[in-house]
Amino acid sequence: MPSSIETRTASGRVAAAIPPAQPGSQRVLVAAGEAATRAAQRWLAECRHRDSYELEVLRPGEDVQLVLLQRTCDIYLLDEWALGVVAGLPPEQRRRIERRSVCLTALEAAGPAALVCNSTLPLSRLNAFVLDHALWQVARQFPQVSAPAPVRPDYDVLLELARTKLSSGADVDAALRPLTEAAGVALGVGRVSVWVIRDAPKRLVCVDMYDCAGGTHQSGLEVPAALVPAYCMALHHHRILSIEDAVADERSQELADFYLRPAGIGALLDAPIYLDGQVVGLFCHAHLGGTRRWSDEEQRLAASFADYAQMVLLAKQRHDAEAALDAAREELSQAHKLESLGRLTGGIAHDFNNILTVLSGNAEILAERMGAGDRHLNGIRDACARAEALVHKLMSFTRKAPRQPAWVEMGGLIDGLCGMLVPTLGQAVMILPRLEKAPLVVFGDRDELQHALINLAVNARDAMPRGGSLTFATRRLAAAEAAAVRPLPLDGTRSWLELTVGDTGSGMTPDVLRRAMEPFFTTKDPGKGTGLGLTNVYACVRKHLGHIACESAPGEGTRFRIYLPLGEGVEVPAADPRSAAAPHGAGRILLVDDDPDVRGTVGEMLGFLGYTVTAFAEGGAALDRLRAQPDAFDLALLDMVMPGMSGPACFSALRLLAPGLPCLLMSGCAADTAVRACLDDGALALLDKPFALSTCAQAVEKALAQRRAMLVG
Repeated sequence: MPSSIETRTASGRVAAAIPPAQPGSQRVLVAAGEAATRAAQRWLAECRHRDSYELEVLRPGEDVQLVLLQRTCDIYLLDEWALGVVAGLPPEQRRRIERRSVCLTALEAAGPAALVCNSTLPLSRLNAFVLDHALWQVARQFPQVSAPAPVRPDYDVLLELARTKLSSGADVDAALRPLTEAAGVALGVGRVSVWVIRDAPKRLVCVDMYDCAGGTHQSGLEVPAALVPAYCMALHHHRILSIEDAVADERSQELADFYLRPAGIGALLDAPIYLDGQVVGLFCHAHLGGTRRWSDEEQRLAASFADYAQMVLLAKQRHDAEAALDAAREELSQAHKLESLGRLTGGIAHDFNNILTVLSGNAEILAERMGAGDRHLNGIRDACARAEALVHKLMSFTRKAPRQPAWVEMGGLIDGLCGMLVPTLGQAVMILPRLEKAPLVVFGDRDELQHALINLAVNARDAMPRGGSLTFATRRLAAAEAAAVRPLPLDGTRSWLELTVGDTGSGMTPDVLRRAMEPFFTTKDPGKGTGLGLTNVYACVRKHLGHIACESAPGEGTRFRIYLPLGEGVEVPAADPRSAAAPHGAGRILLVDDDPDVRGTVGEMLGFLGYTVTAFAEGGAALDRLRAQPDAFDLALLDMVMPGMSGPACFSALRLLAPGLPCLLMSGCAADTAVRACLDDGALALLDKPFALSTCAQAVEKALAQRRAMLVG
């Protein structure tokens, strides 16, 4: 057995035979446990050719797989655990690393995982000579790989991006992907992400995050700005945030617990994105593992990537503005069409309401004289009521003038709407009203509420091309129940209406559901939707001091829940004014209407109620009588739509001739600006044709009572 002196001599001769490499020319990566790493560092420092090796040691917390993918070395010192990570790499990289690996094992013999390595060194027999020889064997068998490519010059990367069509503006996510992928390769980082700043509440929203190792993209992560005030302030005060130690740096340490440490991020290179002089987002380069010092060239390149992201967001902004302009043009075109339709409908409604006034007025007089039990007479009255409701609904779609809000019984509104929707939705859609029997009264605009429900119904129909069911359900929420609905005010006393509109359609994905009420957002084909339907529904509900929520999932349909404050102790107007009492009276009435049938019917209705009526076909003749006999009348009843002298003109002249004469207006059209001006100028009320006998009687009695009070006073 040779002596220890002979062994050292032999080792020296072998070591001398190993041809030295160029100083620092062999890059050696150590990825092993703590004991194996310490041993490798110790014996490598004593190797004869130690100056030939440039040692890199994996830092605690670094992602071994990512490091092996991104760092190209000449020799690898690995333990069994690291070899298991290598086995999961792509085949080409796995084979290259295994051939250049030296396994450092705590075992006395090579385990199964180490058989693929170039050689295996038990830690118990490791020394400087053995390690030097194993490294030389790898260096001798395989040519030295080229040094890692430095960050490419700015002009090279930017030229490549300039040749890429980043965005047409429609899809920001798709436009940012080539940008984040190029940044990951150019700067050699593990993760690249683009974030935008959103308001209400202010937060950072990730629109694209690229995992360089896995080659995957994701989005949707949100960080409330209130959690990271120092980071947000730094974004607004620096062109580049070059952060060497992200966990310790005061600008980014707020991110440590919920973002940096879970993701293994050690350093950040972030660049704000500007639009119109304001910071609207950031382009983030995250180094996974330990700290990293960013060079000036890397910082310049990061700023350039942020500038390209600015171009993408600017293209999106331009696209949205053009879409809004197109939608506005479409809305304007539809408004013009609706205005023309409104004029046509208004004219037809006026004539039709005049006819209905004659029919319903005579039917009511007959009912008063003959009794209400005749079924034929009741059939005429019911048909007149249905025709009146139909005209009212047609007019509601073309009304431009704002209406005065009033108490609306939602059960009656929905019940009437369901019947009107049948031809609109088609026979394939079954409408299921599930309405609470007790009155549910809200304060608001009846037509706006009706339009909102129609929008929801039409959307439901479009989501059910093969048919399905549409449900309208109402229920009263007591104050205690309403407290469980988070957005509702917690005053502890108010009851609420919960109105559910549900369908059995295709449903919405989470992304679509999240954006469903955004203006101009639509999933319909071009030309089939403006993206404003649900926006208008949301605006209507908010205007009525309510709240709207939506539940949906693909294949499970959609349910909108609308919450509106209920009126307590409100007297609901009678559904059928014909059932109300028609008080009789006495007085002299000046009646002006150009339609002879209407003039005769209304005159007969007033005569039946006990009044003395003097009727005229046009305003000039009525004014002549008033000039001749200023005290001949107690009340004037004027039609608003007449040829020659119009109703408003006749009213103005009447006010000059007889300032103290009370005046009622009547019209077969919706109230327009001129009618509202008359009401503001002293007209007592407007009777919408056709009006019930009781409605007319009550209005006349009230007007004459005011006149008597004025004369007494």
